[in-house]
Amino acid sequence: MKLPKLENWVKTRDSLRLALEPLRSARLEGTSELPNALHHALFPHFAGARTGPLSFGGELFLDYTTQKIVFRQNEKKVFEVPLAGYSQKYLFQQTAEEFKKLNINISPYKDKVESGEELDINPEHAEKYAQLQFRVFNAMARARGHFFGVQTPISIWPHGFDLSTVWFPGGADESRDPHMNFGFSPGYAGIDEPYLYFYAWPVPQGLLETELPMGGFWYKDWATPTAVILLSSFAGSENPDREITKIFLDSYWEVSPKLSG
Repeated sequence: MKLPKLENWVKTRDSLRLALEPLRSARLEGTSELPNALHHALFPHFAGARTGPLSFGGELFLDYTTQKIVFRQNEKKVFEVPLAGYSQKYLFQQTAEEFKKLNINISPYKDKVESGEELDINPEHAEKYAQLQFRVFNAMARARGHFFGVQTPISIWPHGFDLSTVWFPGGADESRDPHMNFGFSPGYAGIDEPYLYFYAWPVPQGLLETELPMGGFWYKDWATPTAVILLSSFAGSENPDREITKIFLDSYWEVSPKLSG
C-alpha cells in the first residue's frame, strides 16, 4: 500500500509540533530524569503521540485524528482540550487548568510555550500524518529488532517532531559513546518534506563516500553529517513499508562495523 501523500500541509505539521509542548511539560512533571534526555521524549501512538505512564497516574495523548489533547486514567477519559481555535499558549493554559482541577501542576518547559498564533490544522492532513507516522514507526521497529546492543526507544522529540532511536556498539551515553541515530522527520531545518535519516558519531572514516539508496544524499549543514532519504523517492512503490525497514537495516549493517565501542 502506498504511503499517504502530504502536500501543502506545512501549517498542519507546524501546528501539531507546537501542540506537543503540553505533553512534554506533563512528562517532565511526571517522569524522573532519564539518560540521553529521554524524560523529554514522547512516544508514537496509532492516532498521534503519548507521554507514557506518568508518576501522578494516567497518560496524556495528542490525538492528531480528532485534533484534541486527551488525559486518561485507568483507561477512562478524564478531560480533553480541543486544538481548534487555540494558540499554543492558550492550549497549554487550558491543559494546565484541567490538571489543576486534579491537584496536578504542570509548568511550561523553559521558553518552549511561546507561540500566540492560532493553530491552523487541516483535519485530513492531520489524519494522514497519524497514519504515516505509525507506519514508519512500525517499519523502524522491524529494522531495530535486528540491531545488537543497547538501543533507546523509538521516541518523538517535540523540538523537531521527529521519530528517533539511538543504537550503541558499546556504552549508552549519547554525549560520549559512539552511536548511530536512525530517524524520520516530517520536514525540518531546510528540508521541507518528510524524510528518513541516519548519522554516525564520531563520523567513521570514509562514511560520506557511502552510497545511499533511493537517491539519498548527505546533508552537511547540521552538527554531524546526516544521510537523508526523501520519502517521496519511494512512497509510491509496491511496498514502501518494507523499503523503510530495508533502508535502516542496510545502513546499520553497512556503517555499524566502522564504529568502535
